[in-house]
Amino acid sequence: MHFSGQSSPTPLPDKPVAVDVGYGEPSQAQGTKMIKGWEFTSLFDGGNALWCSWTRQEPFKAKPGGVTEDVEYLTFSVEIARDCHGLKLMEKPKASWFYFGVTPERRYKGTVKFSVQGMCEQRDLFAAGYRPWVSSPSSPRWRRLDGDVEVGASKLFHWHCSWKYTFDGTEGMTRFAFCHPYGYGELMSWLNRLDAIFCRPRPRGRMAEARVIDSRRSQREFLERFELGLAEELPEAMATCSASSSSSHDEADAAEGGKAELNYFEDRDWHDDVPRAGTGIYYRRQTVARTPQGRWVEMLTITEEPEDAGDGWPRDELPEEVKQALHSRGAQSAASAKPPLRFPGRPVCFVSSRVHPGETPGQFAANGFLQFVLSDDPRAAQLRRQFVFKIVPMLNPDGVAWGHYRTNTLGCDLNRCYRNPTPEMHEGVFAAKSLLLGWAERGDLLFYMDCHGHAARRGCFLFGNHHCSQAWSSEDALLWNLAYVHSTQLNCPHIDIDACEWSRAIEAKKGRGDTEQEDEVDETSRSDSGRAQIGASCRLYHAYTLECNYHISRTVRPSPDVPGLPPGAYLAQALQGEVREGKRPKPMPYGPREWAAVGEGLAVALLDLHCISAHSRLVDARPPRPLLPPDKDLALVSMGLERLFNALSARHRSAGTPQPVVLHGEGGPSLRRRIFKVVHTPHVYIRDKPAKTGSSLGIRKTGETMAALEVRSDGWIKLDPSELKKLCRKGCTEAYMMVDGTSVGLGVLLADTKQMEPFPIADYMEGGVVAQVAPSIEDVEQGLYPVLRTARPA
Repeated sequence: MHFSGQSSPTPLPDKPVAVDVGYGEPSQAQGTKMIKGWEFTSLFDGGNALWCSWTRQEPFKAKPGGVTEDVEYLTFSVEIARDCHGLKLMEKPKASWFYFGVTPERRYKGTVKFSVQGMCEQRDLFAAGYRPWVSSPSSPRWRRLDGDVEVGASKLFHWHCSWKYTFDGTEGMTRFAFCHPYGYGELMSWLNRLDAIFCRPRPRGRMAEARVIDSRRSQREFLERFELGLAEELPEAMATCSASSSSSHDEADAAEGGKAELNYFEDRDWHDDVPRAGTGIYYRRQTVARTPQGRWVEMLTITEEPEDAGDGWPRDELPEEVKQALHSRGAQSAASAKPPLRFPGRPVCFVSSRVHPGETPGQFAANGFLQFVLSDDPRAAQLRRQFVFKIVPMLNPDGVAWGHYRTNTLGCDLNRCYRNPTPEMHEGVFAAKSLLLGWAERGDLLFYMDCHGHAARRGCFLFGNHHCSQAWSSEDALLWNLAYVHSTQLNCPHIDIDACEWSRAIEAKKGRGDTEQEDEVDETSRSDSGRAQIGASCRLYHAYTLECNYHISRTVRPSPDVPGLPPGAYLAQALQGEVREGKRPKPMPYGPREWAAVGEGLAVALLDLHCISAHSRLVDARPPRPLLPPDKDLALVSMGLERLFNALSARHRSAGTPQPVVLHGEGGPSLRRRIFKVVHTPHVYIRDKPAKTGSSLGIRKTGETMAALEVRSDGWIKLDPSELKKLCRKGCTEAYMMVDGTSVGLGVLLADTKQMEPFPIADYMEGGVVAQVAPSIEDVEQGLYPVLRTARPA
């Protein structure tokens, strides 16, 4: 592919015969090249460096600024392989992810300069001091490079990133990556470890009480239970697990997994503060999709194990279209495997990551979420008792294995196809959306989270949906949406509430491009993303995108202590580095430990809002106030946050007292609408758009009341659909009334009565998915929510 005004990137020569690298077929760009005794390779899981583009520049003398002595060093340059490099119809013009290995001449000691060409511009990221990551034979744990990094316009195309590295003479391969890598084979190895722990047969009966974490054992337990290396042989107990407990792969595929890199993974871990595994856990692993390259998209089901799950207990079957997609890719065993149990009465919480392969911070956040809900922390035990967690750790394994930045191996950005995914082009997303719609149609789905990395903004933050203009939503739904984000701020010091945003985008916008730069800057406008489409199609008020910066926070707010638990139980949220007394801590650099802590915070925030726990931070604390005022269209709803958190705090303080237990499906759901009253004489017009120039649809006389679907920030209200039925003009789909006419010389027209009236949700469905109805603050204050749930077969 040629870029206007720039040199053409290196073409691909004939590729040497590929070797078995343990993760499936490599891409055309992954390979190995020898230059005068130096070996350069990207021929491994997640590798990205155009193997044939390596060049060597002999030592020369230069005088860097501020240094009086001449410095000699070798210089090696390489081009980034863009997504689908060499596939002309699929190749993408930009990339940032690189990952390659260098084996120098025998026992080489000295400083070498490396230059990566062809990066898309990441000005904000590197301006904040970002540096790539390195893993060496003498120091295998991944760390950021020391010293300065040079970035700027490349002589070839786009940007370059250059740095110096000193080899210490230790034999072996040194690896460099844009960010801390985490490959497909690495995930499969870890899931095999989890299978070995949680698929062991266990006696029926009451589960043991969850144990408090012993912080001194956390690192040892990590090495014993959560080590990333692939087990040579899984325990014999694995053979006794049901077909759904482990991936239903063909025998040949099961033999894959990266044994060639076993020693490499054994020497690595990605953070220490990992809790011990819990007990009484229902854990099932199943395959939900097979990729075009033959890799597997895996989903974990995690909840509290039932005491007596006999043959009559219902099972959570895969949708027929997902089974057909598996059959079409030759995965008959996965399609016919026994599905996990279904737990009526326990809402489903779904978490996914790595839809964009190069965004590894999102992977570590999802891993942190998974580790926490599998732990022996009493809060995790409470979450398992209340919810069913469905976790897809890697939605785009082909893109990950090929070292892509954003797309799968067919050139599709899988987070821009949730509107109409197909099994042929969007394998993991097609399966995920089908499953989510199925749970939503049953009324089981409560929560959706997709985890990403971010380069343009510092900090970790959430994007949510603003659905108040939709008939199936309500102010209560937006309030709980906001409350969840504020609760994550309370439970994790790395969440930046002031960077969070809420988008109204559902319909596709015309005339917009789809470039990576726009994705970074204007993520919330992406109406085809998972957050936007799952929130709308499943009518879900808890639908979010998590964004974790690759580098550093913007601000840090320390989390308060957890009531009733020792500090060792929540080491993941402890701040490291300098903490200034009486002042806000300095911005902190991020790594796997911090990203995993964000995942834990996401899980604990669910406990704050939807469980009753003596260990909720809301017992003694409240979310910190944002530094910035809320957006205009969030200001009215935000006024209810303090009252809601006070009510939730009272519920958590009541933990231990007898609580009502409700069965799935009890009660008639309704949506509450704010009531306005006409105070202007003699009447106020109803118009077809929120403007005085809109056509008149009717009037409301002084003293009459009406239900508002949405209170807009521009001084108008959008009327509830029930009000449209009262109009003489038929066929109207929207109607608006002006609240304050001072700007046009009319004064105040409508008054907020401060009353909220219920309307049956069935009136708003029109045959679609039944929306999740958010509880009212009054429900919480009266002890009607949260409630204890119990799973019972239908």
